[in-house]
Amino acid sequence: TLSARELTLLLLGFPPFLMEGAITPVRREPTGTYGIDFLRSDGSLTTLWFDSATRRLTGWAVRDAAGALQAQGELGDYRQVQGIAFPFSITLSDAQGDQQVSLAYKEVSIRPALPASLFTLATPGGVKEIDIDAYRLHAQ
Repeated sequence: TLSARELTLLLLGFPPFLMEGAITPVRREPTGTYGIDFLRSDGSLTTLWFDSATRRLTGWAVRDAAGALQAQGELGDYRQVQGIAFPFSITLSDAQGDQQVSLAYKEVSIRPALPASLFTLATPGGVKEIDIDAYRLHAQ
């Protein structure tokens, strides 16, 4: 399962994890991409692949300390959005390749103006509101 943070990173076109750990030298893969490995303190390995011509992220994989694939992703169909290259195609696969989630964006806006009403929560009828802060003070 992905946390909210990991899901947000994935939806923004990034691998759903933070880049941490010892970095290996960049290497040229037989596929023509560049690969970079991040070895984490728990022994797991994260690999990122970049297109050799555009330098854009094309894929990533996470392997556990024993080398077993945990998850992998592919990014593609990059288009310019307000001067930023954004992947309009993102695919996430499980270790066995049995489950796959693909995202295909039709339109992307960066920092769009959003009305304040989108962030207002109306209390449904018949629901009693409780002031959590006031409750917490009395409970202590």
